[in-house]
Amino acid sequence: MIDRLVDYIFPILYKVDANIRHIEETMFDDDMRRTIVNTSLARRDIIALRRIIRPQVAIVHNLEQVERPFIHEGLDVYFGDILDHLQKARDIVEDNAEMIASLADTTDALASHRINEVMRILTVISVIMLPLSLIAGIMGMNLPLPLAGNPVTFWWTLAGMLVISLAMLAYFRHRNWL
Repeated sequence: MIDRLVDYIFPILYKVDANIRHIEETMFDDDMRRTIVNTSLARRDIIALRRIIRPQVAIVHNLEQVERPFIHEGLDVYFGDILDHLQKARDIVEDNAEMIASLADTTDALASHRINEVMRILTVISVIMLPLSLIAGIMGMNLPLPLAGNPVTFWWTLAGMLVISLAMLAYFRHRNWL
C-alpha cells in the first residue's frame, strides 16, 4: 500500500515538470502577468510536494533500518525499494525547486527591464514637456511682455516650442535614450 502511494507521487511530479517546461517556453512572451502567476502556482506546488515527501523519507528509512516485532524480516527489501523511490521523488522536487527559483529570478529581471523601459519613456516625455510648460506659463502671464501686442508672437512662440521639442528628441535619440 505504501509503495502504491509513493508511486502515485510520480505522475504529479511529471505534471509539475510539464508546467515548468511550459513556463520556460512562454517566459519571453508579452503576457508577463500570466508568467508570474504560472511561476507562483508552480512554486506553490513544489512547496506542497516538499512538505509531503521530506518527512516520508525519514520514516521509511527508519522502517528499513530498525527491526520491529510487527514487521517481517523480508520486508526490508520492500522498504528499501520504497525508500529509493522516495529519494528519487525528493531529488526531482529539489531539482524543480532550483529550476523554478531560477525562472522566478529571470521573470523578475524581465519585469524590471520592462518597467525601466516604461520609466525611460515617461521621463523623456516629462523632460520634453518641462520647457514647453515653462514657456506657456511665461507667455500666459498677465504682465506686459515684449511683443505681446504683435499678432505673430503666438506663431513664433509655437515655432520656438516645436524647435525645442524636436531638438530635445534629436538629442535623446543621439544618446540612444529613445
